[in-house]
Amino acid sequence: FHARGIEHQIQGVETALSIINLVPTTGQIGAPGKGYGTITGQGTGQGGREPERTADAAVASFFRYLDGRGAVDPHLADQLLIPAALVAAGRVPRPQGIDRATRFTVGEVTRHLVTNAEVVRAFLPVEVVVKGAEGGEGSVTVGPAGENEARTSPAS
Repeated sequence: FHARGIEHQIQGVETALSIINLVPTTGQIGAPGKGYGTITGQGTGQGGREPERTADAAVASFFRYLDGRGAVDPHLADQLLIPAALVAAGRVPRPQGIDRATRFTVGEVTRHLVTNAEVVRAFLPVEVVVKGAEGGEGSVTVGPAGENEARTSPAS
């Protein structure tokens, strides 16, 4: 987990992307105690909400994540697709002994995740399998084209 701050550095975007990219490439995902989550939000940027309400919403969201079984939160799942797809397509070197397929569970399958999976498939020779109903917990597998089963399953 990380909280707000790393992206506020001079090279903050690159720092955040580097941390996110380390998760699938090092195999630190998809098992209990492994994964990545963010705690974000700025009270001044939440549409005029009072800081206390913003904090309450962030804490409630964090506890929902902790109570769930997903390795990553719904906001991170779609962001992991690109680095996972680059590894699966062989465009990014992977450490020895690490499979080209990336698998992780997500606390909530979102429309954004499903849409991003379609976009990734359009640009890279990979299969992205999203299992689970929208709004519920699910799993994602990203692997080389032809190595995964159906692309999207409404229930798992």
